[in-house]
Amino acid sequence: MKTKLRRFVSPGFTGCPLLLAAAIAAVLPLSAGADSVPQLPEDTALVKTLEVPLAAMPMTAPLGEICEPGARWIRVGFKALDLRGYDALTLTSSGGDSYTFEGKQWNGQQFSSRALRGDCVQIQPWFGDRHSRFELDTIQYGTKALEETTVTVAGAGDICSGTDCRKTADLIRAINPVAVFTAGDNAYSNGTLAEYNGNYNTYWGPFKNYTHPTPGNHEYNTSGASGYFDYFNGSGISNGIAGERGKGYYSWDVGDWHFIALNSNISMSAGSAQETWLRSNLAANSKPCTAAVWHHPLISRGNYTGVSGVAPLWRALYDYKADLILVGHDHNYQRYAKANPSLVAAADGIRQILIGTGGRAFYPLSGTHALLEKANANTFGVLKLTLSSSGYTADFVPVAGSTFTDTVSASCNKAVSTTPDFTLAATPASQSLLRGGSATGSLALASSGGFSGAVTLSLAGLPSGVTYALGTNPVSLAANATASSALSLNASSSASTGTYTVTVNAVSGSLSHSSTFALSVSAGSGPVTQIYSNGPLSSGATTKNGTAAPSGTTWSELQNDSGSSTVSNGSFGFSANGSSYRLADDFTVPSGQSWTLSGIDVYTYKTGSSAASSPFTAATLQIYHGRPGDSGSTLVCGNTTTNMLTGSTDARLYRAANTLVPSALTPDTTRRLWRNRLAIPGSCSGAGAFVAGTYWIVWGTTDSASGAHYTPSLVIPGARTRSGANARQLNVSSGAWATVNDSGKPDTAADVAQELPFEIHGSIQ
Repeated sequence: MKTKLRRFVSPGFTGCPLLLAAAIAAVLPLSAGADSVPQLPEDTALVKTLEVPLAAMPMTAPLGEICEPGARWIRVGFKALDLRGYDALTLTSSGGDSYTFEGKQWNGQQFSSRALRGDCVQIQPWFGDRHSRFELDTIQYGTKALEETTVTVAGAGDICSGTDCRKTADLIRAINPVAVFTAGDNAYSNGTLAEYNGNYNTYWGPFKNYTHPTPGNHEYNTSGASGYFDYFNGSGISNGIAGERGKGYYSWDVGDWHFIALNSNISMSAGSAQETWLRSNLAANSKPCTAAVWHHPLISRGNYTGVSGVAPLWRALYDYKADLILVGHDHNYQRYAKANPSLVAAADGIRQILIGTGGRAFYPLSGTHALLEKANANTFGVLKLTLSSSGYTADFVPVAGSTFTDTVSASCNKAVSTTPDFTLAATPASQSLLRGGSATGSLALASSGGFSGAVTLSLAGLPSGVTYALGTNPVSLAANATASSALSLNASSSASTGTYTVTVNAVSGSLSHSSTFALSVSAGSGPVTQIYSNGPLSSGATTKNGTAAPSGTTWSELQNDSGSSTVSNGSFGFSANGSSYRLADDFTVPSGQSWTLSGIDVYTYKTGSSAASSPFTAATLQIYHGRPGDSGSTLVCGNTTTNMLTGSTDARLYRAANTLVPSALTPDTTRRLWRNRLAIPGSCSGAGAFVAGTYWIVWGTTDSASGAHYTPSLVIPGARTRSGANARQLNVSSGAWATVNDSGKPDTAADVAQELPFEIHGSIQ
């Protein structure tokens, strides 16, 4: 039943509390526009339209909540989403799930979000551009737990050349799926409209309204596959359920799965229209699970050995962590293990299932392959997919009278864990103490999978004479939330000197985790106390893909926003070579305080440098009151010629790319970070020289080869940046200041302003 929608439209600077009225629980069709991704609900899901009164609010205030009493999960339907500049929109559910939309890939799209657990979803726009907007029209929701909610899809390839496809049609009818797919060569022998209107329409035609087809090579025995497009779209009609005529690629969603129908009979090369569209489509997908359907297999052990031309499609899907590829062409059944595009077994790989058993005469199997797990060449049947928000079960269902069966289950590569757990990170990743001095840090905890409870912290490996204190212990951690405890380190006047690896342990019941940081204790003429840190630089001892850092070190891994599997930071660092560029960031002395500064630590790396000692030989430092380059900014002290570098030590950190988002990769240790300690210029080193206010430090460094080197940005766990990020970079030759932006990965990602790491030592009055 069609329902007239009352849609909510939010222009850039408005917001409103959402009030929902009861609406009709019906499957609401979306328009068939090129930017529309139809969303099919699970069998047990309900659908409602939204009725939304509007009221003005600040643009960064939450718009309110979409609530459905009794719902265990909610999926939000976007009629439109347009994000400009750095703007973003976050959905956060009462069950602790969240997803942030950012980047221009969403612009003009009509789609539904992934399902979020809970009975309410809060909508939070972060809009600074008046052209940013979104429009909501529906919600889908369920009263069963999300992990127990499934949906069924079924299909096959190489289908109707005679009446044998009647038997597989009987299977589809008995399975009664929400959607049907075809993997090409649907109507033999030439895919003419007459052949489609013959046996195919007789037996598989009853499923036409919910079939999502792809063409095979036999369809292209008729020029332009015109019979195929005429049957599914309508004679002469350009667009329809088979996609745009001449292209034949499109996408659709069912439950928490994103399906992509591709055309292996036209250009698939890297950079082709189809491959470019595929990557854009994948970038604008929030679903945790992805499947693709087309005709020709990359690997086969039957009448064919595979078609290498589909490899670019595989590569794009693998880069975006897809899960299943469903193909035909060989008239048999073959199931392969998860693999990467090089056809090497991989835990994060894609499983290809060849299901050419729809009704065409069989091709025999020939040969073996290390990835081939199960095969059969004498049984007609269909593939039944039982899909959840975190995985799938694929069953080969044989026609009546046959006995061969097969089944396989797996979790999705991007599935959100529902196992209660927590993570621990110690920041900063390295600390320096002089005898008699002190330093501060933070121990950060984050819940996942609904974990909640008390977490007890302890430290091991401290040298003699160094003690610690925790601000909170144990730490109470709420479900899917974060918490932290302040760490204080104090060294006695006789503390043991040297470099040590300190282990932080966190225990809650049967769960335990650890994190390490490096501690350097040295003798000195007086205590050195860290009074300010601009933020963390370490992401922990293991990367997102589980790669351990070298012993005694940690990673500084580029981050993605929590919930985003398509976009991450992409800039390892920003040029800090003082003869060409200088960097700047700010700190604030709180009201009622004055600070005495004794030193500032900044961080740099030189790509590929393998020297055991620091390559950095000089640095300059200036301190401004007000943002440098702005009218009214004044120089407090320092210059661009005096060397203020007093020491450069191994920070025991390695800068690394994001190892999972937007594509999996292996980290390397070519970017060792060094801590450079800068002296305070004499004119502002006096007691209490820095009174309440905001100051900017400007620095540049020099290495022994007078070459390029870089300063990394902060590591904010689960976020590409933090609110208020405003670091700057000066181009020395032009005198122009610019915001330090991370351009992101992939290239279509939005630029995001960054913060830079530095620590201030001294005392507070």
